[in-house]
Amino acid sequence: MMQSEEMDLQTAVQLVNTAKECVEALRTEKVFTEMWSECAQEREDDIHPVGVVQPTLSLLPPSRVELEQGRAALLCLATGGFPSDWKLGWKVGGSSRSAGVSDSPGVLGKDGTYSRSSALTLPADQWRKAGSVSCEASRSGQTPVTQTLNPDQCSE
Repeated sequence: MMQSEEMDLQTAVQLVNTAKECVEALRTEKVFTEMWSECAQEREDDIHPVGVVQPTLSLLPPSRVELEQGRAALLCLATGGFPSDWKLGWKVGGSSRSAGVSDSPGVLGKDGTYSRSSALTLPADQWRKAGSVSCEASRSGQTPVTQTLNPDQCSE
């Protein structure tokens, strides 16, 4: 055998052994929760039993106290998404917004799905005049998930 064929065979054996280890590790829930992250990093799209899962978005409006202090902080929480590469973005009055945004890293849940959050801080007057503020979860090749708040429909 040529050296490259031996290397390919050796790599294939290592991948099979890694897959066997992952399957064995996933047999119990305790080991499942400990090993999921490591296995998911190696073959994230291949090992989730249902493939791509859209996250559920919850969008929280600013509090009355914040608005009285002249600022509006909105929180977008994305839960139950898979794989981990769903991104959160903001639109204010229909235009993309990156200023005033603070994102958290994704967190792996015991169920094998990911949660993440993003906060948007605006001056209170921009919030009131925005018309709408939207949080959008997006992933390449997938239909985006959007949650929208209209400031005039939120009670202060």
